[in-house]
Amino acid sequence: MTALQLVNTATPIGFGLAYFIAKGLHKNIYEAEQVENLKSAVPMGILNIVEGVIQLRIHGGFMHGLRVYWRKKR
Repeated sequence: MTALQLVNTATPIGFGLAYFIAKGLHKNIYEAEQVENLKSAVPMGILNIVEGVIQLRIHGGFMHGLRVYWRKKR
């Protein structure tokens, strides 16, 4: 397995692992739509298909940017 394949597989599995850790700690780090995306992204990631995680990254980064922007505006 090459380094690129390992990194591509680790990303979706990391998102899934973060979900289960947060769930165990009773924290809600993903919205309902993102949880639905995880249901397909993690199995796809195991098979080294990472396109399922793209919407989690885009949505998460975009929403974080909006939150930072709105906090500075107040």
